[in-house]
Amino acid sequence: MRQNEEVEPLALSILDTARSLSIGKTSVYNLIKKGKLPLFKIGARSVIRREDIDTFLAGGYEAERKEKRAA
Repeated sequence: MRQNEEVEPLALSILDTARSLSIGKTSVYNLIKKGKLPLFKIGARSVIRREDIDTFLAGGYEAERKEKRAA
């Protein structure tokens, strides 16, 4: 990897997640509380994986939750 190459982060902070989704931090916390976005702790930091954000946007977590309720 070259020194000046930017690396896309694998996980985003709550604030960065809110910015990337164009919503407020409170809305991100609500999505986490409802189980629509998984939260991971890395040390003292709370992060959301970029792939989980993509899955949420594609409607994957909602479909997954409906399947679990039906079972």
